Amino acid sequence: HRGEPIVFVGDGISDRCVSGMADLVFARSYLADWLDERGDAYVPFDDFHQVIEGVRAFQRGEQVAA
Repeated sequence: HRGEPIVFVGDGISDRCVSGMADLVFARSYLADWLDERGDAYVPFDDFHQVIEGVRAFQRGEQVAA
């Protein structure tokens, strides 16, 4: 990724490995449950409008609501 930040959005079991490479993770469903068990940070989401707003905040250097 050549130093660029990585944002990942996922909800399934198959998203577990990739989520560990991201600088910012949006998760729900199975992925959120797994991240909770591990104590890993993520931003919960219900729709992509929340993801878009979170990415914009991240780009501005703001804290993304978890």
